[in-house]
Amino acid sequence: MPDQSPRFWVYAHDRVVGPYDAQEVSRLPVFAADLPLCLAGLLGTSAEEWRRAADTPALTASFKE
Repeated sequence: MPDQSPRFWVYAHDRVVGPYDAQEVSRLPVFAADLPLCLAGLLGTSAEEWRRAADTPALTASFKE
């Protein structure tokens, strides 16, 4: 069965890198609440949307107060 977890492109150091799954993103040295992420399937489409890691459901648990 294929992995169904979301994958994300990450914008860091003036580059788009990835895609990574949520666990990989959380281990990146640049990981922070304001890290811009885009769902892998949306990059380069008219639906492309970048959001902060803290506003991404798959990563919100990483930012519990």
